[in-house]
Amino acid sequence: MSYCIVKIMENKDGGRPIHHIIIDSMAEVMEFTEEETAKTYKDLLEANSDSGHKYVVKKIGAAK
Repeated sequence: MSYCIVKIMENKDGGRPIHHIIIDSMAEVMEFTEEETAKTYKDLLEANSDSGHKYVVKKIGAAK
C-alpha cells in the first residue's frame, strides 16, 4: 500500500475547496510506502504553511 499527500486550499470565491496532489521535483506524485512517514511529512507541510492550507494523507493503490 502506498500513500500520497493532498493539499486542500480554500476557494477565494467561496466555492468548493481546491485539492492538489503533492508532486516531487520530477513532477511525479510523491509516494510514501509507510503511513507514518507520510503523516510526518504532512505535519511538516502544515507547520510551514503561512496561508493556513490543510494537508491530508490519502491511501493509494489497491489492497491485496
